[in-house]
Order: sequence, then C-alpha cells, then structure tokens
Amino acid sequence: MKVRDYKISYIRAISTVMVVALHTANHLAKTAPCIVADWLNLGLVMFFVMSAFLYSKRTISNKDYKAWLLHRYSEIVIPSFFAALLAIAYFYALVYAGNGTVSKQNILSSIICGLGFEAFAPAPWKFVEYWFLTYILICYVFLPLIQKIDFKKPKNFQFWIGILLMSVIMQGILSVSGIPISWGVMLRFYLAYAVFRRYDVQDIECRKTIIALSICVIPFIAAVCYIRYFLVLDGTLAMLAELFFIYIQSFAGLALFYWLYILFGHMKNLPKLIKITDKYSYPVYLTHSFFIGYDTSLIDKFDNRVLGIAVALLLTALASTVVLVVTKPINRKINSCINKTHIKKSA
Repeated sequence: MKVRDYKISYIRAISTVMVVALHTANHLAKTAPCIVADWLNLGLVMFFVMSAFLYSKRTISNKDYKAWLLHRYSEIVIPSFFAALLAIAYFYALVYAGNGTVSKQNILSSIICGLGFEAFAPAPWKFVEYWFLTYILICYVFLPLIQKIDFKKPKNFQFWIGILLMSVIMQGILSVSGIPISWGVMLRFYLAYAVFRRYDVQDIECRKTIIALSICVIPFIAAVCYIRYFLVLDGTLAMLAELFFIYIQSFAGLALFYWLYILFGHMKNLPKLIKITDKYSYPVYLTHSFFIGYDTSLIDKFDNRVLGIAVALLLTALASTVVLVVTKPINRKINSCINKTHIKKSA
C-alpha cells in the first residue's frame, strides 16, 4: 500500500490559503500592484512544483499513459466543469438581484474554462478563471517525453547551463512567440521536475543546491520589487519586466517548496487534518474567487470588510462542499470505467 506523503498535504493546504489570501489582497488593492498579493502568488507556483516533485519520483509507461492521462483529466476537469456551472448559476442569481449582466459568450467561455482550455478560450470571462488547469494539463501531456531525459547524467555545470537555457527559451522566446500559451508558467513545472529528478530531496547535495539557489534569488527579488513598485514602465520594457517577474517567481517558488518540505518533515503527521485539507484544497481553489474577486465580490457589500471576508469564506466552504459531494461519485465511476477499459486492452 502506497503511503501518502503528509508533508505534501501540508504544503498543499498552505498553498491554497496563500492563493485565497492573494485574491483577497488583490481585490482590496483594486488595480494597483500589490506586493503582498504578488508574493502570495508563490502559493500558486508551489502547486506546479508539488506536481512536478511527485511525478519526478515515478515513471509513466507507454502502455499506461493514455489511462493515466484520462484519470488526471477527469479528476481535474469534472470538479472544475461543475464549479463553472455553479459559477454561472451564481452569476444569474446576482443578475436576477439587479447586479450585472451575463452574455452567451460569458457562458461559452466559462464552459471552455471549466473543461480546462482557458488558454484557448475567446475572451475568457474573468468571473471563471481557471488558467492554471490548461497549463498543468499541457505539462502532463508532455510528461512522457520529458521523463525520457536523463537529468542525472550531465555534470553540475552542464545541468545548470541547460536549466538556464531552458528558462530563457520558455520564459523569453516562447512567451513572446504570439502563440496563446504562457510557456513561462510551465517553466515552474519543468524546472522543478528537472531538479528533483536529478537530486533526491533528502540528500545533502539537494540542500546545497537549494541554499545556493535561495542566496542567488534574494537579490533578484529585491530588484523585481524595485522595478515593479517604484518604476513606471511601458511598452517593451514593461513586458520584459513582467517576464522577469514570473521568471524569478519560478525559482523562488521552488526554493520555498523545498524549505517548507524540510520544515514539515519535523512536524507530526496529523491524519484527520490531512484528510480534510486533501479533500477540500482543490474545491476551495475552484470556488473562492466567485465570492472574493472581480465584480461579484461580497467583500464590498459590507461596511465592515472583515465581515465581508468572513461571509465570502463561509460561502466558499459551502460551495466547495457542494462541488465535492456532487463530483466525487462521478469521478469514482469514470475512473472505474477507465480502469476496466485499460485492463481489457492490456489483457
């Protein structure tokens, strides 16, 4: 029986809290760049890093690839699709109450986003924003190719030159290629996958590497903060500054994940708490922005913003429970069908 890594469960819970906090901070800051929200975004970066870390420890065989990909797609998309439908229903309720309007394009975009294809949706509706799903699914599609690379073979110097070259290509060249995919976002997955495929997270060599990475990243974070919050840029300079910001976040998120993993290794395994956080982390991620961000935020509906945040979180918990209760049996049934089909084809 496979033992669940409780440290990952703790980090997943922390990441979810950070993402909810980031959207709350963004809403309170309105359109101005918010330093708190920007660096709370490392919670989202760590979702990519976590996934890369877990798959760096296993190999997907060619014969299992299709069934595995279908499993991952259904587990990700069934809850997100239902959450998108829930979002549409919630928005219609707001329209009925006299707040805002909804168009056919809004509905179409929401369905496309719920199916995990927001990067390809025409003018995505910000009310349902699931861009994360598109990029993690693309990372999964290319995983069988990436896992064929022997990351342990090159010497350290060659490995890190390769990492920097990959980073420049994905964060720079491909990000400005005109293709409707933010390749720089996927750097967060592939960077972590390469590092943890090469180094065992518990080895001293991995610790030395992350210490060096952390020391190098700190001055760049200071530079990013100065450029982002104290300079006014436009045009090409603004675009390059944004790419640099995402680039530094990729490395900072990797370092933060490692240090949290080591920290939680010294804490007790609390099975009941982990069961709850593992169950609710993803539904909370899918539903919290309905009540916290954008024009539908409940925070501004109350004179007391603390009360508004509390009500928004309460409704997030309720919506998350609905998503979980409705989609869990559906996913179980779909996964059973996928397993049966895969067994028949393998026989």
